[in-house]
Amino acid sequence: AVQMAQNEGIELGPDHLELLRALQEYFSKHSDKPQVNARELHDALDEKFHSKGGMKYLYVLLPKGPVAQGCRLAGLAVPPGAIDRSFGSVQ
Repeated sequence: AVQMAQNEGIELGPDHLELLRALQEYFSKHSDKPQVNARELHDALDEKFHSKGGMKYLYVLLPKGPVAQGCRLAGLAVPPGAIDRSFGSVQ
């Protein structure tokens, strides 16, 4: 993750790692589903990080999208539909 983030111009800090762990935890808790729902993941992240500013805060950490870029950095499959300007990704 560190190398991938550096290649994307991001130096991972504690807040980034908290986000990556949150993504991994979400995927782990929803492993019974065939695919993670990108909208539900987006909403869960917004709620989890609400006290820090929600999705606005997460976009500061990962400007290419906390869902799409975050999943890639966390070693997770990007949910279908996550690479979309209206949805947690600006790629």
